[in-house]
Amino acid sequence: MTRFRNWLSTFSPAGIAVALSLLLVALHAAMLSGSFVKDRTAVSLDEQVQTLRDNTEQMIEIEEANQAELLGQLEVAQAEVARLEDQTPRPAASFAVYPEGFRLARQQSLEMLRVQRGSSEHEPTVLGQVNTEVFRIEVAGSADSCVKYLSALESSGGGAVALDPIHIEPEAGTCSLELRSVSLETQ
Repeated sequence: MTRFRNWLSTFSPAGIAVALSLLLVALHAAMLSGSFVKDRTAVSLDEQVQTLRDNTEQMIEIEEANQAELLGQLEVAQAEVARLEDQTPRPAASFAVYPEGFRLARQQSLEMLRVQRGSSEHEPTVLGQVNTEVFRIEVAGSADSCVKYLSALESSGGGAVALDPIHIEPEAGTCSLELRSVSLETQ
């Protein structure tokens, strides 16, 4: 400690005051410089934050616009699907050819001569498996009763029955046809 006092006594009080003043000026400059850098950094960060907020708002607007457009396209597609579904016949279960064919023949006072199962096809679709079965039917009776029988068969099939070909022979008193029954097996 005595060395420091000896060394300090070599300086004049005015020199010490100047040295202290210079030291204080250097400290003040360093603090001002740090404050300036800090303020500059804060301004830069504020600008970057504002840019990010602006970009985020723009992205949200773009996403909302895209979502609205996609929802509009989805509604159009759903409406098209609904329209197509409404136009598509809905065969749920296989037409009960034997019981229904005999019941309708009795109603029209016809004699059932033959019911024979023909071919069957199975086709997978997105809705499920579509099954088509062909039956050959032959009845005996009047031509008028036969026409009513054909109409009743088509009506009772609910759109899942097609009759083709149909042969009515009034002289022989017979009516023969092929009945195609369509059903849908869902998974």
